[in-house]
Amino acid sequence: MKINVPLVANTAKALRPELEVLSKSALQAELATINNVLPKPYWTVSETSETAQLKASYTLKNYLKTWEFLNDVAASSHKLKHHPTITTTYNKVDIALTTHDVGNKVTYMDTKLATAIQNVYASKYAQTAPSYAVHTPRFTMNRAFKIIDELTKRD
Repeated sequence: MKINVPLVANTAKALRPELEVLSKSALQAELATINNVLPKPYWTVSETSETAQLKASYTLKNYLKTWEFLNDVAASSHKLKHHPTITTTYNKVDIALTTHDVGNKVTYMDTKLATAIQNVYASKYAQTAPSYAVHTPRFTMNRAFKIIDELTKRD
């Protein structure tokens, strides 16, 4: 059975506006906010012609701190109901975020989880004094009304 990815993406976006694929400019603005938390930028975008994902690599003090951080990442992703791909080796953690429901593209949900992960790392694991990114919703009442109109219009 062949799945119509644009149809799936449009349906997901209509049901959950936070699943809207971010434009390049919106994504760069989100990354600037996320990466402003620490002196070193951790998050980048990795794109192919078909997919896009956010990626970050963190190095922890030791193996025990690595697993504490992984548990914090798991708690954040569980709370947001959005789950990353995680690869870990001793004290290094690589994280990738993409939204499968919209064809493996980057959405607001990905940047929201990246913000949560960055803030956890900054507050508990980084060797510098942390500051915090504030992730504000991008959706206004006008956007909500537009979505409602699209969902309720009759052909």
